[in-house]
Amino acid sequence: MPSNYPTLKDISAEAGVSMALASVVLNGKKSRIKASPATREKILRAAEKFGYEPDRNARALRMSRSFLIGVLAYDLSSSFVPKILAGIEKGFLHTDYSVFPISFRDEEELARCLETFRRRKIDGLIIISTGFRDFPEGLSMWNRIAKVFVGCSPHLDCSSSVRTDGFEVGALAADAFLKRGCRKFMYLTYANSRNFTGWKHTLAAAGVPEENCLTVKTIFDFDETMQKVTAVLKTQSDIDCIFSDSDWIAAAALKAAEKSGRRVPNDLQLIGVDDSPVCLTTSPPLSSIWQPKFEQGETAAGLMLRMLDEDRRENLVLPVRLTARESIKPLKE
Repeated sequence: MPSNYPTLKDISAEAGVSMALASVVLNGKKSRIKASPATREKILRAAEKFGYEPDRNARALRMSRSFLIGVLAYDLSSSFVPKILAGIEKGFLHTDYSVFPISFRDEEELARCLETFRRRKIDGLIIISTGFRDFPEGLSMWNRIAKVFVGCSPHLDCSSSVRTDGFEVGALAADAFLKRGCRKFMYLTYANSRNFTGWKHTLAAAGVPEENCLTVKTIFDFDETMQKVTAVLKTQSDIDCIFSDSDWIAAAALKAAEKSGRRVPNDLQLIGVDDSPVCLTTSPPLSSIWQPKFEQGETAAGLMLRMLDEDRRENLVLPVRLTARESIKPLKE
């Protein structure tokens, strides 16, 4: 069956030159064969006419590159990974590189993912994680591969990173509640993060006693979180604000407030994290700390390209902001 795509043979025939000369011009090969400016122009016009693209596999073989970037994420189905992945794909859209994403859930799966990447001979690895520490023992070879971390900045060789400031996320939430007159604070968390550090520091700096700062740990499950928060609100009726490190978990807390007869925002104010579509489905709409997920992914792609082409390493921190909706009181003029 004939190919649907133009070939080097088509281009050379159109330009009236040998395939060898057309290849030299279009693929940038080093050769003793030289093309005059006029002949070069004819070849390039023929390539444009047919929409010809050089064979990526041949170019990869010549340059000892695969033009493949591995993307490793703890869970591709989580609320924030898809947007980051979309940004990564956008960042590589007009380049020769393709993106190969895989997810893992434990150390054993991580090792299998890395083995898959090794067999595919990826040129670089982008890791989406808020708390990556190190590669499993015996896989130190990955310290020599170009890496970009999204969500954290581990001190590993050959790596760049882009993340948001978790400290600022927690600080923004605490400050928002303080400005709205809250006195009894609850931090609802399903994962260890720097959000808590900023939250705790800001409340302490404002003179809030430790006994007025409650931390409740849960899992990433709506029903279980709702039941846990409902139980807490029944025993501690003076809690007047909840900050959760996930919009989904904050939505569960919002439901718990309804079950407990607590009016939002009059009796209880809530803020989540991510500013996801979930915020617009709750009643009332949920306030949240916006994080630039798509922008982190696109920035990660740029960092990887600079590492591969210029051996340049950078660690970037992107800004966050509070999106205030009806789950918190409006600020008084």
